[in-house]
Amino acid sequence: MADSDNTTTLSRVIRTNAIAGRAATLYSPNNLGGGEASDPAIVMWCEWRAAHAITEQLCRSQQRLEADLRFGGGREEDYKAALRAESVAGARALNLLEQFSETPAASLAGVVAKLDAVLTEGRPGEDDAEFPWPQLRSVLEDIVRIGGLTEPAAAQADRGGSR
Repeated sequence: MADSDNTTTLSRVIRTNAIAGRAATLYSPNNLGGGEASDPAIVMWCEWRAAHAITEQLCRSQQRLEADLRFGGGREEDYKAALRAESVAGARALNLLEQFSETPAASLAGVVAKLDAVLTEGRPGEDDAEFPWPQLRSVLEDIVRIGGLTEPAAAQADRGGSR
């Protein structure tokens, strides 16, 4: 790819995605210790993350129904119901994100959760080299590294090994 101006290496993309994606496992209610569990930002992040996942699931469902309708295999009523459900779920997720953004973090884990939300909601491409995405991914990597944040042993065992 000599003509490409993309200078992001594959290993950096994979490492960054792994760090951001691990946040869901690291800070799930089942894996939080005393200090992190009492961080209001973590509590809000967990609520927002669940609402965001539901919205994405409903979006994919609505898109399938739209494709079915376009090719004559679906019902307009089903599509309209899915569109309404996605809209309601999206509004809830957005409301939670706004509340979450105004909630101060009380731990390093809370800061990581906030960065995860920015990177998730901003949804830059994995190889997006435009400001501020590489910088934000780098900050997230630094915080995880400096804070010594690691995956719980249970999550490592689920994958059949250790890091």
